[in-house]
This record gives sequence, C-alpha cells and structure tokens, in this order.
Amino acid sequence: MEQILLNRMERENQTLDDFQRSKLLKRLKLSYDEGSVCHQTAAAKWDQLLSRPWDVQVEMCVLRDAVKAGVPKDKRGEIWEFLAKQYSVRSPASKDAFWKAGSYEEMRDGSCNHQHSIFIDLGRTFPRHPYFTSQFGPGQLSLFNLLKAYSVLDTDVGYCQGLSFVAGILLMHMEEAKAFDVMRHLLFALDLRKLYKSDMTELQIQFYVLSRLLHDYHTPLYEFLEELDITPTLYAAAWFLTLFASQFPVGFVVRVMDMIFLQGITVCFKVMLLLLSRCKEGIMECDGFECAVDYIKTHVPPYAFAHMDSLVAQVLDMDICKELESYVIEYNVLREEDLSLASVEEFEHQRAKKLEQENKVLSKHLQEVSEQLTCARSTISSLEGTIHTMQMNTTELLGLIRSLTKENDKLKQERTPMATPSAQLTPLSPREPSDHTDTDNSFEHIGSHDLTDDEADSLARDSPADELSELRNKSPQLLSDKPEDLAVSR
Repeated sequence: MEQILLNRMERENQTLDDFQRSKLLKRLKLSYDEGSVCHQTAAAKWDQLLSRPWDVQVEMCVLRDAVKAGVPKDKRGEIWEFLAKQYSVRSPASKDAFWKAGSYEEMRDGSCNHQHSIFIDLGRTFPRHPYFTSQFGPGQLSLFNLLKAYSVLDTDVGYCQGLSFVAGILLMHMEEAKAFDVMRHLLFALDLRKLYKSDMTELQIQFYVLSRLLHDYHTPLYEFLEELDITPTLYAAAWFLTLFASQFPVGFVVRVMDMIFLQGITVCFKVMLLLLSRCKEGIMECDGFECAVDYIKTHVPPYAFAHMDSLVAQVLDMDICKELESYVIEYNVLREEDLSLASVEEFEHQRAKKLEQENKVLSKHLQEVSEQLTCARSTISSLEGTIHTMQMNTTELLGLIRSLTKENDKLKQERTPMATPSAQLTPLSPREPSDHTDTDNSFEHIGSHDLTDDEADSLARDSPADELSELRNKSPQLLSDKPEDLAVSR
C-alpha cells in the first residue's frame, strides 16, 4: 500500500512544478488572516532592503525596526531568505558543514526510514488550511517531499512530530527548494534541531528555562501553577516543537517566524513569557488543574492574535539573553549534581545491601549467643540453688558440730571425776609401826596373813584404775578431744 502511494506521488511530482508557479497556487498558499495589514511605508522599507546585495551586512537596529513595522504577506518568503542570509553574514557557518552539502533534489530522491511516520502526519498538519486539505494534493505532496528530504539530510533527527508544521509554514511562502534551504537554516544555523532529538534533553532544558523565567519575572503566577502541578511540559511542548503553529492562528505564527529569523529561539521564550504574564489574571482565577490548563490552551491563542502588534513590539525590545545563558548553566550544574547524587545513591544502595547481609550474619550470631546466654543463666540458676542448699546443709552441720562439741565437753567433764580415784589408788606403803599393830582390823595384817601372792596379783590387775586405762585404749575415738572426731563418730 505504501509503495502504491509513493508511485502516485512520483506521478504527481511531474506536474507539480508547473502548478507551483501559477498565481492560483500562490493565492491558495496565502489564504490566511494576517491580523493587521502591513503599511505601505513598511513595505517600501522592505523593498529598499531587498534591493541591496544580500551579502552586505545590514545593522540589526534597522532590521529590528523593519520587522516591528510589519512584513508584507506576498514578500514574506523572500524576506525570510534575506534575514537568513543576513544571519549567515553576521555568523558565518563552517565551510565544511555537512548540512550545506547536497541539493534539495538529491535529498528528495533519497531513501529514508521515516516515510510511514510522515504519511501519518500529512493529514494532521494544518487540516483547515486550503493548501493542505486535499489528500495527496499539491500541499500534502510538497510537505511530504520537504520532510523526506530533511530526514535524508539529518539522519540523527530524521523526522519528529512538530516538524511538519514548521515545514508547512515555510511552504506557504516559498517553493520547495527554497523552503528546504530556509529549513536547514532554522534547524542548523539557529540551532532549533536540538529540540527534535530523540532523547529530548534540550527540550527539557527549554522547559526549565521557561519555568525559571516565570519564577523570576512573575512569581505569583509561578507559585499558582506550581501549586496546581502545572509544568511547562503540559502547555509549552507544542509551542516549542511547532513554533506555536499547532495551536495559534497562522497570522500570529508568521509574525513569530519573522522575529525568529531575526533573533533566533530567544523569541519563543519572550513570547511565552509575555503571553502568560498578560493572561495571568484569568489563569489565576481558575479553580483547578484542568480549568487552568484548558484556559491556557483555549484563551491564550486568541489573545495573542488580537494583541499581535503590541506583543511583537514588546518582544523585539525585550532582552533576556543573559538570563537564558545563566539558566542553562544552572540546569547543567543541577543535572551533574543529580548524576553525582545518583552515583552516590547507587553506592549507598550497594553499601546498604552489604550492611544488610552483614546484619543478617550478626543477627544469626546474636541469636546463637542469646541461646548460649539462656543456657548459662539456667546453669547459674541451678548452681545458685545448689549453693543455697549447701549453705543450708553447712548451717545444719555447724549446729550439729556445736551440739557435738558441747556433748564432748560434757563427756570430758564426766570423765575427769573418774580419773581422780585411779590416781589415788596407789599401792599402800608400809605403815609405821603403830601402837595398834596387834589390832585385828589392820590392812597389813589382812594382806600378809589372808592373801597369797597370786591373789594379790589378781587384785592388782582388777583394780579400777587398770580398768579405766584399758577402756581408754579400746575406745580412743569415743573419748577424743577433737570436736570433728566426735562429729564423725556420731
């Protein structure tokens, strides 16, 4: 199906060149309301400028006054080419710049991988403009050719949504080949192509810069939008990528393009800042997120078209170049800090993961130590009970020892009287002669006359003293003087 469409477009291209040169097509292209008609004095000024050699530099103040006074519709394409040439004179590009190589016809006839995406966006680009309404008509065919040629030239960008509106505005005012040259100037020399790169990094920078401008110039509006979580991404993405063409009237868009060819992308920031500041009362009266976003998308474009001349004059007199440079530097610094912070966070994450693993090991070890401690405490408690029991037994034993000591002392006391008679039972010495020697009761008489020698020996052996001594020899432990021996005996 796609190949059939391509074949049809090739056939249409054969008759397109003659049709493009017709006056009818030119009137069809310029069928839009420009808001305010350019005065004859402004048109005469431009005729004078265009009559000069284009490679002769014209002072910026002269060009600024000429743009401020107005640009005639029928010569706008030629004026854009003149302004692009003046920029090249002031800031010449490198001679070996790749984007300058190759002709439009070579690029148009080349091959690319973006044809399908371009086909889809043809019907979405200026759907109400008569030049682009006819399917595969001259407008859509020229638009396809121009977008394809650029995608072949710039393989890094290729094709991005939004480029079709920029190309469409150019095709309204010039032929395809000239539109291709001017489009290369916009995207490469004026550095608009950074907005269309696939990573969208530069577009994020533009959002940050716009947000900082609102913060510094219109703080109440900035705080109101921040409170509603309305960021420039929600309303300014289409403004940047299509250069206001997707949501604003064509008459206002071409005036913005007049200023962009003169001052570059800075114009976009100034236009956005002025529009939001002039409409801030209506925006801040909105009672919610959806209401505020809808107000910006539906009320700001008509206001811009109605107050176009005053906006253009104010934009051209406004200078925010230093602020833009500082905001870009600030964004890059913050981005580097975020990357550094991301690295730190990754390091901290790895460190936390390692600490978590160590914590698990230590927790397991702590659990084992806790179990050991519990066992030790149980052992200590058991030992304390044993010690208490032993202390009680010791107390009882000490009491028993004291009682045995007393009993031993008592036995000693009882033994002392028994030892005294044995000491007195000594052999009777011969008494002196007495006057009563002849008395019958004399012991000596009894011993000498009544007892034989054997009887005397037997009596001596059976004496109480000898019995006590024998008893002591047989039971030495029972009569021990030591209390400990008494306790053991007991």
